[in-house]
Amino acid sequence: MRRMSAAVAKAFIAQREELGHPLLKYMPQRAAPTPPHPMPPATDKAADFLLEIGSEELPGHHVLTAIKQLKKAVPAMLDDLRLSCDDVYVSGTPRRLAVIVTNLSPRQSDLSEELRGPAAKIAFDADGNPTKAAQGFARGKGVDVNALIRKEIKGTEYVFAVKQTPGRPAAKALSEALPGLLKSITFPRSMRWLAGAQVGKAVAATAYSRPIRWLTALLGEQVIPFEYAGLNSGRITRGLRPEGSPDIEIPGAGDYRQLFKMQPTPLPPSSPTSSPYATGERSILTKCAPETKAYSLPVTPTPPSSLKQTAIKSWRIFCLGWTRSPFRKNSVRCWTKPNDWSNWPRKLVKC
Repeated sequence: MRRMSAAVAKAFIAQREELGHPLLKYMPQRAAPTPPHPMPPATDKAADFLLEIGSEELPGHHVLTAIKQLKKAVPAMLDDLRLSCDDVYVSGTPRRLAVIVTNLSPRQSDLSEELRGPAAKIAFDADGNPTKAAQGFARGKGVDVNALIRKEIKGTEYVFAVKQTPGRPAAKALSEALPGLLKSITFPRSMRWLAGAQVGKAVAATAYSRPIRWLTALLGEQVIPFEYAGLNSGRITRGLRPEGSPDIEIPGAGDYRQLFKMQPTPLPPSSPTSSPYATGERSILTKCAPETKAYSLPVTPTPPSSLKQTAIKSWRIFCLGWTRSPFRKNSVRCWTKPNDWSNWPRKLVKC
């Protein structure tokens, strides 16, 4: 181990010398991997919304932490944006966190606000003419001074400005809100991976559990453009590493689940309200059924405390193996992801 470490250190020094010992502050500006998409045109039809955050492999407990936060943050964001929907589904695997919102309204609802101003005796003189206080209040709220109304609160009369805010297209509202949603996700331990000399100090301050590699945001068939962590959103997701992480184009948000049914990745639950990892548990038990039945083996379901193990599995495969006596006679181990550092037994069943 010492010889290997010394060899790595010497190779690093040689490489730095060959490059002329470059400093990060002299690094060239890094171009965005993909050009930003234009803002989609406004529509009057409800559509599904998809957000996928692709990254390097997250630890299992980080996946669960992020899902828990998104389940609260996404509905709160939609409420703040005045966008209605049928349901919100959140799931994830080590390389992706996915949010699907069904039947999202195409526009924000109009907002009518009554903004309280100064007392009426201050806002108007003895002849009923607006004073400078009333004029300044109306100007600050963007309404005409003659449109101010009076209302009595706890025995005191005040002036109010009624401000009408028309709803904007959902695509534009989401485009502005999504960077804040991603920024709100926190982890027990986060990292920063971007160089300030390449993307600027503000972008380089982006923190996440692991480096973010792609962003997918679709409203129906249209891309919701936004930028985060030096990346522009698009309609491209990526497949599994054993397959070479191929780029997969998503036609529309409604095609996301069907698309991944053709991929060997964990399938989203059929019901948005079901546990994302209970579905993974059922898929493992379904694969176990033919083999365990052939050998008349009982299968013990995983306790809820062990669902974290399911969370870190990107490709669930069932394998049978026997250990010889005197270790454990006629025992069968069920694994969910061969050839991985996290390969501990998923099940242990006995004849």
